[in-house]
Amino acid sequence: MQITQMAETHKRQLAPKTKKPSKAVAAIHKDAILDEVRKGRILREIAQDYGVSGQALHLYLKDLPEYQEAKQTQAASMIEEAKTETWAAREQLEIARAREISRFAFRYAESVDPDRWGQKREITVRTDDLGERLRRAKERVIEHEPAQDVVAGGAMLLDQSDDAV
Repeated sequence: MQITQMAETHKRQLAPKTKKPSKAVAAIHKDAILDEVRKGRILREIAQDYGVSGQALHLYLKDLPEYQEAKQTQAASMIEEAKTETWAAREQLEIARAREISRFAFRYAESVDPDRWGQKREITVRTDDLGERLRRAKERVIEHEPAQDVVAGGAMLLDQSDDAV
């Protein structure tokens, strides 16, 4: 966050809070709130601008499809901001801070948009003809000869065919 943004946030926190009907505020300003979310701002900050709680905004917005889309755009914005901050970091402390911000941004993005940002897991399922595999396995066994008493793996296998003595 820039120094000016931090000062504005601090000023908003110190401003006297007035109680407003949260649901009405969220409904009236829904499009503006969603635009702010898309830009990467968090609900707590947006709620302070409107004099309501972040939880109240969340409860109103959570089931709206537009909010889910806005959070996905927010995640992409956060990742872009984290990349910019990472590239701009020069000192050890700035680099460490940028690294942690990047980790958070990617984890958040993975949680709100797993199809785009989540780890890809691919499973290959082979649907070969099992009958063909069994036929090839059978060809490897000596055919047309009755099985004899065979010792395999320490156990004796007895021929159980009709012509055995």
